Amino acid sequence: VGGELFERYGTRLVLTRGSRSIWYHDGSSLREEAVEPRRALNPTGSGDAFTAGLTATLADGGTLRDAIREGSRLGRLNAERLMPGSVL
Repeated sequence: VGGELFERYGTRLVLTRGSRSIWYHDGSSLREEAVEPRRALNPTGSGDAFTAGLTATLADGGTLRDAIREGSRLGRLNAERLMPGSVL
């Protein structure tokens, strides 16, 4: 599916799976990025935090892999806090 989306629309696919590894298609192949296991206090908003890190890194010219790592870091930080959205 990722290759098809890239060929048709020029977009890349990123699939987060909670505490499991992240799957993504980088335009040439399907790849997997490990997720660092942590104890989640409240995962509410972790997907939004992931998206913020992903988007900011890509907007700054980072690679897709770097963007996924930053998104994962922010999602993890969010999940480790009781109050969602307080990662700083």
